[in-house]
Amino acid sequence: AGVVRAAGRWPPVAGAIGTSVHDAHARLYAEEAHHRHQVIATAIEDGAVVPHPNTVLFTVRAKWSAAGHDHSGIVAWADQARAGEQRDIWVNDQGEQVGPPSPLSRAVDDAVAIAVLVWVGVAAAAAGSVYVVRRWLDRRRYLQWDREINACAGDGWANNPS
Repeated sequence: AGVVRAAGRWPPVAGAIGTSVHDAHARLYAEEAHHRHQVIATAIEDGAVVPHPNTVLFTVRAKWSAAGHDHSGIVAWADQARAGEQRDIWVNDQGEQVGPPSPLSRAVDDAVAIAVLVWVGVAAAAAGSVYVVRRWLDRRRYLQWDREINACAGDGWANNPS
């Protein structure tokens, strides 16, 4: 019961930490979305099939214009690409290929996960502390019983048949 009461005090703290994580990640993801945008990439040669565990990936060497410069690189493609085909890719402010920005809703998932981990961690620490203290108290009690039994045995009380 003591563990439940101790752990019960932590949801507000875990909630505050979760809120802090949400705010920080929401700012991070909004900033990420601000600095990423889509451009059109054009395949400059036929694509390649890349075997991958449990799936098949397609890549192609492509070119695109972004940040006032022409860029080229290997781009993931939805299927087998042919030279001249086009598709949208995500780039950063420097024109380098990057993944799509994280959705703002991900900040909620991050915050909930962190808050739950904090609460579970505190509850586990409280339960562990209670377990350690109880073991220590049990050991002291057993040692005290052993001393009393040994004291009675030394007086001859334990050997008394009556």
